[in-house]
Amino acid sequence: MNIDELKTAAEKGDPKAQYTLGLAYYNGDRVPRNHVEAARLWLLAAQQDLVEAQCNISTLYASGDGVPQDYQESLKWLRKAADPEQGNNAGAQYNLGCAYRDGEGVTADDTEAVKWWRLAAEQGDADAQYALAMAYIGGKGVPLPVSATALMGAVELLRKAAAQGHTKAKMALEMFKQKGII
Repeated sequence: MNIDELKTAAEKGDPKAQYTLGLAYYNGDRVPRNHVEAARLWLLAAQQDLVEAQCNISTLYASGDGVPQDYQESLKWLRKAADPEQGNNAGAQYNLGCAYRDGEGVTADDTEAVKWWRLAAEQGDADAQYALAMAYIGGKGVPLPVSATALMGAVELLRKAAAQGHTKAKMALEMFKQKGII
């Protein structure tokens, strides 16, 4: 679809066209770079439940790029994209877990972080697999004491993440091998 067709479809309310045109404005692809316009278009698409747009507008609100920085608004869209009954987006679930780990816009809560990482890890998200493995290994947000079975599960998560090219997971596995843990 050329840029004029994309603009027409976006103006008619097509959420995929709004999202794609937002990408074009964000990246300066065939149109002048304009993060404010990208945010406006992504918000329109997000309001129509397009998960990719919900993820992108959440990121913009978190960073204040093209919109005023607003962690609560960022979390609103991130939760919609992450919700298993709505968007079920693994990347959003991972990011929501990180928000809970770091206390970004929410009260820090390792148990809540683990909940979201588990959902993303089950969908094969390598970052979530690594984060969940580290939570088990560090005993954060998980039942204590951490059982040997849970630790072996953590090693399996590291293997899955490493198989996807996750550098930190590869390094952790190598360290465990050098120490004779696995």
